[in-house]
Amino acid sequence: MDTTSSVTAELVGFIQSEFVTDPATHVTPEMPLISAGLIDSFSFVALQRFIQKRFSVSVPDASINADQFDTVEQMVALITQLAPGA
Repeated sequence: MDTTSSVTAELVGFIQSEFVTDPATHVTPEMPLISAGLIDSFSFVALQRFIQKRFSVSVPDASINADQFDTVEQMVALITQLAPGA
């Protein structure tokens, strides 16, 4: 498994390049994504696939909500928990 900082950087980069349309918006690890409306239900599918492919983890649908998946920090914690050998 990659380090927490590299997982964070990859997620921030992916979200920034795939979902952010306003060039003035810069994704940070603690930025609310769902509750702020940056990621919608269609974006979830792409993000879930990216995480599954890149980090070899399957994120349960029940975990994709604003309580557990609203920030990159929360996503990294979940990826770390679900990673093989965790």
